[in-house]
Amino acid sequence: MDIFEHVKNVAYLKYIQTTRIHFWETIGLYKQYAESGFGFIVASTSCDFKKPLQYPGSIDIYSQVAEIGNSSFVLKHILYDHEKNIVAEGKDVLVVYDYTNNTKLSIEEDLRGKLLR
Repeated sequence: MDIFEHVKNVAYLKYIQTTRIHFWETIGLYKQYAESGFGFIVASTSCDFKKPLQYPGSIDIYSQVAEIGNSSFVLKHILYDHEKNIVAEGKDVLVVYDYTNNTKLSIEEDLRGKLLR
């Protein structure tokens, strides 16, 4: 918290990071990374703050794939407080990445289908 009893801005990015990891697990890519060595790398992340989040409180985060390119996709997040007010909107640009060979990969049809669902 800051001196005004608001949750600090960096906490919002941690909430988004947690949601991003949950997304990877939900579509089965965390397991696939462990087996194959490819996954995602974050090219950029941003957060627009709409309203202070008070402590104590709770949040809900809704995320969706907003765009899919050749080797990257955009994941957008909306963060709500316990009164269902939008407190922030976030955006991640994620690149499919081969950690074994340190290179980006094209999004294959199987992955594209998972992202579209």
